[in-house]
Amino acid sequence: MMLKPVTLVQTCYACPSQWEGKLDDGRMFYIRYRWSEGSVEVSPTPTDDVMQAVGGELVCAFDNGDASGLGGDMDTAEMQLLTSHALDWSAILAAAPTGGET
Repeated sequence: MMLKPVTLVQTCYACPSQWEGKLDDGRMFYIRYRWSEGSVEVSPTPTDDVMQAVGGELVCAFDNGDASGLGGDMDTAEMQLLTSHALDWSAILAAAPTGGET
């Protein structure tokens, strides 16, 4: 089953790149990308506290193929592409302002 984010905020742009938001079922998610590896973690229950997602259920891991292993910055569009097998970004993409990040 695909998880559907309804909010998304990039909280850190590099080293690590990080995002957080809420799913349509009320749970929080946390996405982190550093050392060319990324992860998506989700809180066990509905909450407004993203710290409940940090160390929560790992729903997917990803990498961007950076052979150097030093990758620590990623833009939102690339993150969404690399996590699209687990997260349905349609609500976020539909709400995105023209020419800007969500």
